[in-house]
Amino acid sequence: MHNRAKAKQYSVLIVEDDALARATLIGMLCKEFDCSYVDDGLEAIRYCQKHETPDVILMDYHMPEVNGVDACIKLRECSRSKDIPVIFFTADEDCELQKQCWTAGASDFVAKPVKSDVLKMRILHQISVKAKERHLESLACKDQLTSLPNRQFLMQNAPSLIKQLNREKASLSVLMVDVDNFKKYNDTYGHLDGDKVLKAVAGALSQCARRPLDCVMRFGGEEFLILLPKTSLEDAEFIGHRMTQAVEDLLITNKHANHGVVTVSIGLASTKQKGAIKFVDLIKQADKALYHAKAKGKNRVSTGATARVTPVKKATLQPVSPLVAYSFG
Repeated sequence: MHNRAKAKQYSVLIVEDDALARATLIGMLCKEFDCSYVDDGLEAIRYCQKHETPDVILMDYHMPEVNGVDACIKLRECSRSKDIPVIFFTADEDCELQKQCWTAGASDFVAKPVKSDVLKMRILHQISVKAKERHLESLACKDQLTSLPNRQFLMQNAPSLIKQLNREKASLSVLMVDVDNFKKYNDTYGHLDGDKVLKAVAGALSQCARRPLDCVMRFGGEEFLILLPKTSLEDAEFIGHRMTQAVEDLLITNKHANHGVVTVSIGLASTKQKGAIKFVDLIKQADKALYHAKAKGKNRVSTGATARVTPVKKATLQPVSPLVAYSFG
Protein backbone atom coordinates (compact mmCIF):
# COMPACT_ATOMS: atom_id res chain seq x y z
CA MET A 1 0.00 0.00 0.00
CA HIS A 2 1.29 3.50 -0.74
CA ASN A 3 -0.04 7.02 -0.73
CA ARG A 4 1.20 10.32 -2.15
CA ALA A 5 0.78 13.88 -0.97
CA LYS A 6 0.86 17.01 -3.12
CA ALA A 7 3.93 17.07 -5.38
CA LYS A 8 6.98 19.02 -4.18
CA GLN A 9 10.42 19.56 -5.68
CA TYR A 10 11.92 16.44 -4.08
CA SER A 11 10.35 13.08 -3.28
CA VAL A 12 10.84 10.83 -0.26
CA LEU A 13 9.73 7.22 0.12
CA ILE A 14 9.06 6.26 3.74
CA VAL A 15 9.43 2.54 4.48
CA GLU A 16 7.86 1.98 7.90
CA ASP A 17 5.42 -0.69 9.13
CA ASP A 18 4.31 1.23 12.24
CA ALA A 19 1.34 3.43 11.27
CA LEU A 20 1.90 6.00 14.02
CA ALA A 21 5.62 6.39 13.28
CA ARG A 22 4.82 6.62 9.57
CA ALA A 23 2.20 9.34 10.14
CA THR A 24 4.66 11.25 12.32
CA LEU A 25 7.32 11.22 9.61
CA ILE A 26 4.84 12.30 6.95
CA GLY A 27 3.72 15.15 9.21
CA MET A 28 7.33 16.26 9.62
CA LEU A 29 8.16 16.20 5.92
CA CYS A 30 5.01 16.73 3.84
CA LYS A 31 5.33 20.53 3.65
CA GLU A 32 8.79 20.37 2.05
CA PHE A 33 8.80 16.97 0.30
CA ASP A 34 6.57 14.82 -1.88
CA CYS A 35 5.99 11.94 0.54
CA SER A 36 5.04 8.38 -0.35
CA TYR A 37 5.05 5.37 1.93
CA VAL A 38 5.04 1.58 1.93
CA ASP A 39 4.58 -0.88 4.77
CA ASP A 40 7.65 -3.10 4.41
CA GLY A 41 10.92 -3.71 2.59
CA LEU A 42 9.39 -5.95 -0.07
CA GLU A 43 6.90 -3.23 -1.00
CA ALA A 44 9.76 -0.72 -1.20
CA ILE A 45 11.48 -2.86 -3.83
CA ARG A 46 8.25 -3.21 -5.82
CA TYR A 47 7.55 0.51 -5.55
CA CYS A 48 10.91 1.44 -7.06
CA GLN A 49 10.38 -1.03 -9.89
CA LYS A 50 6.92 0.30 -10.81
CA HIS A 51 6.98 4.02 -10.00
CA GLU A 52 9.21 7.00 -10.58
CA THR A 53 12.11 6.51 -8.22
CA PRO A 54 12.22 8.77 -5.14
CA ASP A 55 15.09 11.14 -4.41
CA VAL A 56 15.61 9.62 -0.96
CA ILE A 57 14.39 6.50 0.86
CA LEU A 58 13.80 6.55 4.63
CA MET A 59 14.10 2.95 5.78
CA ASP A 60 13.18 1.42 9.14
CA TYR A 61 15.33 -1.54 10.16
CA HIS A 62 12.75 -3.66 12.00
CA MET A 63 9.99 -4.72 9.58
CA PRO A 64 8.10 -7.92 8.79
CA GLU A 65 8.58 -9.93 5.58
CA VAL A 66 11.81 -8.22 4.50
CA ASN A 67 13.79 -6.13 7.00
CA GLY A 68 15.51 -2.86 6.15
CA VAL A 69 18.99 -4.30 5.57
CA ASP A 70 17.77 -7.01 3.18
CA ALA A 71 15.60 -4.48 1.36
CA CYS A 72 18.55 -2.12 0.96
CA ILE A 73 20.70 -4.89 -0.48
CA LYS A 74 17.98 -5.72 -3.01
CA LEU A 75 17.55 -2.05 -3.94
CA ARG A 76 21.30 -1.77 -4.58
CA GLU A 77 21.11 -4.77 -6.93
CA CYS A 78 18.44 -3.15 -9.13
CA SER A 79 19.54 -0.72 -11.86
CA ARG A 80 16.59 1.61 -11.21
CA SER A 81 17.19 1.96 -7.48
CA LYS A 82 20.91 1.28 -6.97
CA ASP A 83 21.83 4.96 -6.64
CA ILE A 84 18.97 6.17 -4.44
CA PRO A 85 20.28 7.41 -1.06
CA VAL A 86 18.89 5.28 1.78
CA ILE A 87 18.66 6.79 5.27
CA PHE A 88 18.06 4.23 8.02
CA PHE A 89 16.30 5.02 11.26
CA THR A 90 15.77 2.84 14.31
CA ALA A 91 15.44 3.09 18.09
CA ASP A 92 18.07 0.35 18.44
CA GLU A 93 21.56 1.81 19.08
CA ASP A 94 23.32 -1.53 18.67
CA CYS A 95 26.63 -0.86 16.86
CA GLU A 96 26.51 -4.22 15.08
CA LEU A 97 23.06 -3.40 13.71
CA GLN A 98 24.26 -0.04 12.44
CA LYS A 99 27.28 -1.74 10.86
CA GLN A 100 24.90 -4.04 8.97
CA CYS A 101 23.06 -1.00 7.62
CA TRP A 102 26.25 0.66 6.40
CA THR A 103 27.45 -2.57 4.82
CA ALA A 104 24.12 -2.97 3.02
CA GLY A 105 24.63 0.39 1.33
CA ALA A 106 23.15 2.92 3.73
CA SER A 107 23.85 6.56 2.93
CA ASP A 108 23.09 7.84 6.43
CA PHE A 109 21.71 6.76 9.78
CA VAL A 110 19.21 8.54 12.08
CA ALA A 111 18.33 7.35 15.57
CA LYS A 112 14.79 7.45 16.93
CA PRO A 113 13.15 9.56 18.21
CA VAL A 114 13.72 11.51 15.00
CA LYS A 115 14.16 15.28 15.21
CA SER A 116 12.36 17.07 12.39
CA ASP A 117 14.97 19.71 11.52
CA VAL A 118 17.85 17.23 11.66
CA LEU A 119 16.03 14.76 9.41
CA LYS A 120 15.23 17.44 6.82
CA MET A 121 18.87 18.58 6.78
CA ARG A 122 20.08 15.02 6.31
CA ILE A 123 17.64 14.44 3.44
CA LEU A 124 18.68 17.65 1.67
CA HIS A 125 22.34 16.78 2.21
CA GLN A 126 21.90 13.39 0.53
CA ILE A 127 20.05 14.99 -2.39
CA SER A 128 22.89 17.51 -2.78
CA VAL A 129 25.57 14.81 -2.68
CA LYS A 130 23.73 12.74 -5.29
CA ALA A 131 23.29 15.77 -7.57
CA LYS A 132 27.04 16.47 -7.44
CA GLU A 133 27.81 12.81 -8.18
CA ARG A 134 25.49 12.84 -11.19
CA HIS A 135 27.10 16.04 -12.47
CA LEU A 136 30.60 14.55 -12.21
CA GLU A 137 29.42 11.36 -13.91
CA SER A 138 27.87 13.35 -16.75
CA LEU A 139 31.14 15.25 -17.26
CA ALA A 140 33.13 12.02 -17.30
CA CYS A 141 30.76 10.47 -19.86
CA LYS A 142 30.49 13.47 -22.21
CA ASP A 143 32.87 14.47 -24.97
CA GLN A 144 33.79 18.07 -24.21
CA LEU A 145 34.15 19.13 -27.85
CA THR A 146 30.95 17.75 -29.37
CA SER A 147 28.85 17.29 -26.20
CA LEU A 148 28.10 13.74 -27.38
CA PRO A 149 28.41 10.71 -25.08
CA ASN A 150 31.94 9.32 -25.13
CA ARG A 151 33.58 5.91 -24.82
CA GLN A 152 33.32 6.02 -21.02
CA PHE A 153 29.56 6.39 -21.42
CA LEU A 154 29.58 3.37 -23.71
CA MET A 155 31.49 1.25 -21.21
CA GLN A 156 29.13 2.16 -18.38
CA ASN A 157 25.82 1.85 -20.20
CA ALA A 158 26.16 -0.59 -23.09
CA PRO A 159 26.01 -3.72 -20.85
CA SER A 160 22.55 -2.69 -19.59
CA LEU A 161 21.30 -2.12 -23.12
CA ILE A 162 22.70 -5.42 -24.42
CA LYS A 163 21.20 -7.31 -21.49
CA GLN A 164 17.79 -5.73 -22.12
CA LEU A 165 17.86 -6.40 -25.88
CA ASN A 166 18.95 -10.01 -25.35
CA ARG A 167 16.13 -10.46 -22.86
CA GLU A 168 13.65 -9.15 -25.45
CA LYS A 169 15.36 -11.09 -28.28
CA ALA A 170 15.64 -7.79 -30.15
CA SER A 171 18.21 -6.76 -32.74
CA LEU A 172 20.92 -4.11 -32.61
CA SER A 173 22.62 -2.28 -35.47
CA VAL A 174 25.95 -0.49 -35.07
CA LEU A 175 27.42 2.15 -37.37
CA MET A 176 31.10 3.10 -37.21
CA VAL A 177 31.58 6.52 -38.80
CA ASP A 178 34.87 8.11 -39.84
CA VAL A 179 35.45 11.60 -41.25
CA ASP A 180 37.23 11.16 -44.60
CA ASN A 181 40.69 12.66 -45.06
CA PHE A 182 40.51 14.32 -41.67
CA LYS A 183 44.26 14.33 -40.98
CA LYS A 184 44.88 16.10 -44.29
CA TYR A 185 42.08 18.53 -43.43
CA ASN A 186 43.76 19.40 -40.13
CA ASP A 187 47.15 19.78 -41.79
CA THR A 188 45.69 22.15 -44.39
CA TYR A 189 43.07 24.17 -42.53
CA GLY A 190 44.32 23.88 -38.94
CA HIS A 191 43.08 22.06 -35.86
CA LEU A 192 40.65 24.78 -34.80
CA ASP A 193 38.77 24.40 -38.09
CA GLY A 194 39.09 20.65 -37.63
CA ASP A 195 37.30 20.96 -34.28
CA LYS A 196 34.53 22.92 -36.01
CA VAL A 197 34.17 20.09 -38.53
CA LEU A 198 33.82 17.50 -35.77
CA LYS A 199 31.11 19.56 -34.05
CA ALA A 200 29.25 20.06 -37.33
CA VAL A 201 29.46 16.36 -38.20
CA ALA A 202 28.27 15.42 -34.70
CA GLY A 203 25.21 17.62 -35.19
CA ALA A 204 24.44 16.19 -38.63
CA LEU A 205 24.69 12.60 -37.39
CA SER A 206 22.52 13.33 -34.36
CA GLN A 207 19.77 14.76 -36.57
CA CYS A 208 19.58 11.43 -38.40
CA ALA A 209 19.24 9.24 -35.29
CA ARG A 210 16.53 10.78 -33.11
CA ARG A 211 14.46 7.92 -31.68
CA PRO A 212 14.58 7.59 -27.86
CA LEU A 213 17.15 4.79 -27.79
CA ASP A 214 19.24 5.81 -30.81
CA CYS A 215 22.63 6.94 -29.56
CA VAL A 216 25.35 8.88 -31.37
CA MET A 217 28.74 8.85 -29.60
CA ARG A 218 32.19 10.18 -30.26
CA PHE A 219 34.30 7.04 -30.28
CA GLY A 220 37.65 8.80 -30.51
CA GLY A 221 39.50 11.22 -32.81
CA GLU A 222 37.42 11.62 -35.97
CA GLU A 223 35.41 8.44 -35.36
CA PHE A 224 31.80 8.27 -34.20
CA LEU A 225 29.75 5.26 -33.11
CA ILE A 226 25.99 5.01 -33.55
CA LEU A 227 23.85 2.43 -31.75
CA LEU A 228 20.44 1.69 -33.28
CA PRO A 229 18.49 -0.72 -31.03
CA LYS A 230 15.63 -2.69 -32.58
CA THR A 231 16.75 -1.68 -36.07
CA SER A 232 17.15 -4.10 -38.98
CA LEU A 233 20.12 -4.14 -41.36
CA GLU A 234 18.02 -2.57 -44.11
CA ASP A 235 16.71 0.22 -41.89
CA ALA A 236 20.19 0.88 -40.45
CA GLU A 237 21.65 1.06 -43.95
CA PHE A 238 19.02 3.62 -44.91
CA ILE A 239 19.94 5.71 -41.86
CA GLY A 240 23.62 5.36 -42.77
CA HIS A 241 23.01 6.73 -46.26
CA ARG A 242 20.95 9.53 -44.78
CA MET A 243 23.96 10.38 -42.56
CA THR A 244 26.48 10.46 -45.40
CA GLN A 245 24.17 12.78 -47.32
CA ALA A 246 23.58 15.01 -44.28
CA VAL A 247 27.34 15.48 -43.79
CA GLU A 248 27.91 16.13 -47.49
CA ASP A 249 25.10 18.70 -47.40
CA LEU A 250 27.03 20.69 -44.79
CA LEU A 251 29.14 21.87 -47.76
CA ILE A 252 32.32 22.28 -45.70
CA THR A 253 35.15 22.75 -48.18
CA ASN A 254 37.86 20.08 -48.17
CA LYS A 255 40.15 20.16 -51.19
CA HIS A 256 41.49 16.71 -50.32
CA ALA A 257 38.08 15.03 -50.71
CA ASN A 258 36.84 13.52 -53.97
CA HIS A 259 33.70 15.65 -53.79
CA GLY A 260 35.47 18.81 -52.64
CA VAL A 261 33.60 18.85 -49.31
CA VAL A 262 33.85 17.07 -45.97
CA THR A 263 32.34 13.56 -46.15
CA VAL A 264 32.14 10.47 -43.95
CA SER A 265 32.48 6.75 -44.51
CA ILE A 266 30.35 4.31 -42.53
CA GLY A 267 30.79 0.67 -41.61
CA LEU A 268 27.63 -1.18 -40.60
CA ALA A 269 27.02 -4.35 -38.62
CA SER A 270 23.70 -5.72 -37.42
CA THR A 271 22.52 -8.67 -35.36
CA LYS A 272 19.69 -10.91 -36.43
CA GLN A 273 16.49 -10.63 -34.45
CA LYS A 274 16.12 -13.31 -31.75
CA GLY A 275 19.88 -13.89 -31.80
CA ALA A 276 22.09 -13.16 -28.78
CA ILE A 277 24.05 -9.93 -29.16
CA LYS A 278 27.83 -10.17 -28.79
CA PHE A 279 28.67 -6.50 -28.61
CA VAL A 280 32.46 -6.71 -29.02
CA ASP A 281 32.09 -8.84 -32.16
CA LEU A 282 29.53 -6.38 -33.51
CA ILE A 283 31.95 -3.46 -33.05
CA LYS A 284 34.70 -5.42 -34.81
CA GLN A 285 32.39 -6.20 -37.73
CA ALA A 286 31.40 -2.54 -38.08
CA ASP A 287 35.05 -1.48 -37.93
CA LYS A 288 35.97 -4.01 -40.62
CA ALA A 289 33.08 -2.76 -42.79
CA LEU A 290 34.37 0.81 -42.33
CA TYR A 291 37.75 -0.16 -43.76
CA HIS A 292 35.91 -1.71 -46.69
CA ALA A 293 34.01 1.57 -47.27
CA LYS A 294 37.31 3.48 -47.22
CA ALA A 295 38.91 1.08 -49.69
CA LYS A 296 35.99 1.42 -52.09
CA GLY A 297 36.31 5.18 -52.41
CA LYS A 298 34.94 6.74 -49.17
CA ASN A 299 31.72 8.73 -48.70
CA ARG A 300 29.65 5.56 -48.60
CA VAL A 301 28.07 2.91 -46.38
CA SER A 302 29.47 -0.61 -46.24
CA THR A 303 28.24 -3.80 -44.63
CA GLY A 304 31.57 -5.46 -45.34
CA ALA A 305 30.48 -7.41 -48.39
CA THR A 306 29.06 -4.35 -50.17
CA ALA A 307 29.69 -0.63 -50.18
CA ARG A 308 26.98 1.37 -51.92
CA VAL A 309 26.89 5.08 -52.59
CA THR A 310 23.28 5.35 -53.75
CA PRO A 311 20.68 5.18 -50.99
CA VAL A 312 18.65 2.01 -50.53
CA LYS A 313 14.86 2.24 -50.83
CA LYS A 314 13.26 4.22 -48.08
CA ALA A 315 12.59 2.05 -45.05
CA THR A 316 9.71 2.44 -42.63
CA LEU A 317 11.32 3.23 -39.30
CA GLN A 318 9.17 2.43 -36.30
CA PRO A 319 9.61 4.55 -33.15
CA VAL A 320 11.37 2.76 -30.33
CA SER A 321 9.93 3.34 -26.87
CA PRO A 322 12.46 3.84 -24.07
CA LEU A 323 13.28 0.68 -22.16
CA VAL A 324 12.09 0.60 -18.59
CA ALA A 325 15.46 -0.24 -17.09
CA TYR A 326 17.67 1.69 -19.48
CA SER A 327 17.71 4.71 -21.71
CA PHE A 328 20.44 6.63 -23.44
CA GLY A 329 20.20 10.19 -22.34
